Amino acid sequence: MFGVIGCGQMGGALLSGWLEAGILRPEAVRVADPHTGASWAARGVAEAPVEVILSQATEILLAVKPQHLSATLSPLRAARAYGAGAIKGRVFSILAGAARADLISALGTPRVVRLMPNVSARIGAGVTLLLDAGEAEDLDRAEALFGAVGRVERLSHEGLFYAGTALSGCGPAYAALVMEAMADGAVAAGLPRASATRLAAATLEGAARMILEGDLQPAALKDAVTSPGGVTIQGVRALEAGGLRASLIEAVIKAAERAEAMERGR
Repeated sequence: MFGVIGCGQMGGALLSGWLEAGILRPEAVRVADPHTGASWAARGVAEAPVEVILSQATEILLAVKPQHLSATLSPLRAARAYGAGAIKGRVFSILAGAARADLISALGTPRVVRLMPNVSARIGAGVTLLLDAGEAEDLDRAEALFGAVGRVERLSHEGLFYAGTALSGCGPAYAALVMEAMADGAVAAGLPRASATRLAAATLEGAARMILEGDLQPAALKDAVTSPGGVTIQGVRALEAGGLRASLIEAVIKAAERAEAMERGR
């Protein structure tokens, strides 16, 4: 059994991606989430209490919201009363602000893999941070599982999760803002809204693929498009004057600081 504890935006995105990819079969999955359990039943995924998942599942995705962590850990600790070794399998934690050592202590098992995916996993285009700590077979399984719904980046220590989370975890929101603003500009210039949105999204996708699938750096791609005295350089001038780059840099820094504060309980 594969158990999912917490199946909101992120947990739901992962489960949807795994089901779509055929990595998991609905009948082999159990979900513990009072808010979304009924909706998963329509897809053949049954609900189960947290205690049942912990005592029976061979793999567990721990995906509750950070503010619910304390309440979640209470039944997790209580479940350990079922006996030594109540948690049979590995635990994949995507909890923001929860250090691996703390989860090992709370869950009573060393087989905890810490990860931080993003919501694009829903369509197989996610980015997942993987802490390179734990048993090799657990890490390899995590890489295979999360790699089935996107890219996996191993990080050597937990301190890197703050910046990584601020970039790839929060990044879809930043990209959506940029995309929306680009479309708004095109609408202001006369393009229909639907076309503007499609073009903005496709343009960002294409630029990203040129970086990921080629050997270009972002600066080189920008330079390749900005002809002397041309149209693009005027747009770049406007973006620089408006502080786009500085704002994005500060967004990642501020988000990283918040991620660290959450983990340190500040």
